[in-house]
Amino acid sequence: MKILSEFKRIGHIKVTGGSKLEAPLEQIVYKILETLPQSHLSFVKEIRVGDYEIQDSLGIYSLYDSGIVYIDRDIKSNEELFLSLIHEIGHAVEENNFDLLYGDEQVIKEFISKRKALTRKLEVHGYDVSSFDIEELSYSKENDLFLLDYIGYDKLRSLISGIFLDPYSVTSLREYYATAFERYATDPQAARRLEAVSPKLLEKLKQLFEESR
Repeated sequence: MKILSEFKRIGHIKVTGGSKLEAPLEQIVYKILETLPQSHLSFVKEIRVGDYEIQDSLGIYSLYDSGIVYIDRDIKSNEELFLSLIHEIGHAVEENNFDLLYGDEQVIKEFISKRKALTRKLEVHGYDVSSFDIEELSYSKENDLFLLDYIGYDKLRSLISGIFLDPYSVTSLREYYATAFERYATDPQAARRLEAVSPKLLEKLKQLFEESR
């Protein structure tokens, strides 16, 4: 893992290695400062760009850990970089609001009920779901292989209609939340869709954003 040395500060956030990106990181960080509440941004102390090799099977080029957002330098699109940063800041917000999000278990129950609904739909379509652990909330390699290799994300995308926002949100509770956070923060129409698909999670997102004003 190579960390690129040059850095600058944008607001309180230290940005390291941004000149190695094709996308204009500084411009996009300023856009994020205008998009998210300051209280959400306060949980991120640094953005690092480098050769992190964090791309997974879904083509994810970013990762959040302990106050730092890591961005793989191979990310190309401005929009992809913007949404990736929003997504990872969402994880920072989650980490610091865990009790609010999950303390009453409403979002957990909603997530599991959706996996059950998806499982029933998969069975109707003739899939063997015995290897899919519905109640595993964390990322699971076995579940990822089931979704990616056995079902396939192109097929899964059609099967999750009305149940999940996208295939990535099926993989774990954290990604169920972070995908919704990303949409809620960036898409004015997202609340309407979340009301239909993930009403309990929408309630929590509203709390997160309203309490940060």
